[in-house]
Amino acid sequence: MPSKSKLDLLPPTCKHQCHCTVPQNLHRSWKELILHRVGRSGGDGWFMQKLHVWTQRDRETADSTVKVAHSQQKMESVGYDKFSSSDSENHHRHHQPLYTHNRHNRMIFIMFGILSLFLLILTITVGVKFSQVNKQVSEVTLSLQAVRESVKPAQTGTFPFRETLLPLRGACEEDWTFYKGKCYFLSRLRKKWHEAEDACNKQRAHLLVVNDADELDYVSQIVSRNEHYWIGLVEREEGDWSWVDGTDFKSTEHFWDLGQPDDWDVRVNGEDCGQLHPILSQQRSLWNDADCTLPYRYICEGTPRD
Repeated sequence: MPSKSKLDLLPPTCKHQCHCTVPQNLHRSWKELILHRVGRSGGDGWFMQKLHVWTQRDRETADSTVKVAHSQQKMESVGYDKFSSSDSENHHRHHQPLYTHNRHNRMIFIMFGILSLFLLILTITVGVKFSQVNKQVSEVTLSLQAVRESVKPAQTGTFPFRETLLPLRGACEEDWTFYKGKCYFLSRLRKKWHEAEDACNKQRAHLLVVNDADELDYVSQIVSRNEHYWIGLVEREEGDWSWVDGTDFKSTEHFWDLGQPDDWDVRVNGEDCGQLHPILSQQRSLWNDADCTLPYRYICEGTPRD
């Protein structure tokens, strides 16, 4: 069997080419086969050199292919990351709560309304408290002026307001005074109006009913100038004043102080009960309407007992 030449070992397309290159898809087992056969047959250096060149080019081509593949994979990975990041941002935006313009305005209006209501309540509360304090300050100032005026005569030795009366007991019981067929009791304790009326009733009497100016002047001289006293005057319906003993209120003289009754509505319970309060500029005490739940001294009126 004739021996094969070295060119017979090459692929058909390379037999007549001086610079033949191994195809890129040359299988490694084929190249190993060539090396094995040439090595055994003692091939010359030319063929071995060509084979080395082919192998080296194949490796370079493979390395280039790997590099290109790595580059493409890296670019695809970067593009995928960008795409994923963009999708993630879009997804995040899509799931964020949407606050429309109308809803935002509605919240502002609600908060503004609550704040306005709070300020209104605060203003009303402060106004009521201020009025109450102002009323109390006026009463305290009036009491201090009364004390000052009562002390002044003692210092100067003169008594411009009234002569000192010596209360007469007459036919009345102990601690009561007698005047024109009636008995009068001046309490030292302070009670609410209804409690004062009950206390008088227990003594078979009632709160003071002022029938005329003489009676009022007499009582004004025996009361303390620094105190307020409940009398038997009550407003059972708005604007309808009456005496506790049934005397017709319209048939008697009225001795209201200036601007009274004012039914001061700042008081929670109103001002539906009458009282005597001192007037610094004159001897006669005058009437004032006051809160029935406030504690004051009181004057009882009755008849002598047999």
